[in-house]
Amino acid sequence: MIRQLFSVFLLFSVFPLSAISQSPEEGIKSLDWLVGKWSVSTEEQDSDGSFFKESGFNQCEYASKDRMIRCEISLITEETGGRYIGKWKSREIIIYFSYEKEKDQFVQRLIFPSRTNTHEFKAKSDSLYEGKWLNKGQALGGDMDMVFQFKVIDKDNYIEIEHLESRGSDFTEHYVMTSRRIK
Repeated sequence: MIRQLFSVFLLFSVFPLSAISQSPEEGIKSLDWLVGKWSVSTEEQDSDGSFFKESGFNQCEYASKDRMIRCEISLITEETGGRYIGKWKSREIIIYFSYEKEKDQFVQRLIFPSRTNTHEFKAKSDSLYEGKWLNKGQALGGDMDMVFQFKVIDKDNYIEIEHLESRGSDFTEHYVMTSRRIK
């Protein structure tokens, strides 16, 4: 019995639990519920009074031999105000989600026609993901601190992504994307 316990202790000393943890493919599988087709509505409200509202669709599927999730979002602008008037009538966005085992975090790469933003976030629970980063030069020509929350209200039907960007107390952007599963 003592020999067996010693063998188990030796095994975990040589192979720590982190080495037995999830592979990148298993880590991304925890976002499996994201795969499918979603109807999407977005809304941004800025502290200077500028705003926009959009609606459209998001199609997510596995990519790169199931190591990533690729989402294609197509949005039509419904209403704008302030600095967003006349900016765009529609937008196409591609998002790749991946998992970094070493840091135990997810990475979201948003690919716009004019730029790519990379954001890291962690699972706080199976229904809440959070991240913070510096969004360089995107809003009104300056850097902004960004806080990101990805809330899973109902994995089968409803998710919400919320971004709050601020450059101190003088300017903020608040963005919410709501998604409802179609299939």
